[in-house]
Amino acid sequence: MKLATITSVADSQLIEAAIQRSSNTKGPWWIGGTDLGLEGTFVWISTNNLVGSPGGYFNFSPTQPDNKGGNEHCLEIGRWGGVAWNDVPCELSQRFICEFQS
Repeated sequence: MKLATITSVADSQLIEAAIQRSSNTKGPWWIGGTDLGLEGTFVWISTNNLVGSPGGYFNFSPTQPDNKGGNEHCLEIGRWGGVAWNDVPCELSQRFICEFQS
């Protein structure tokens, strides 16, 4: 298992459907993106591919990412409902969404 990598609308829809089937539908949840290596350049930690690559898919909430306080380097979804992304401090304790790697 690894933190979820979201590279398309289809990926996002699968995650949204899984959340709706779960016993706890209130976010936020960790996903596998970070900009710890270079501020403002998010990568998927499981693949080391740039967020948005391939295909150019992004799903940030409006005004995100904003690196509020200069310490928001990890990605979550569901902070304000839905599956839009937000950057937050990596130290937060919260649930996570993983995907199975075969």
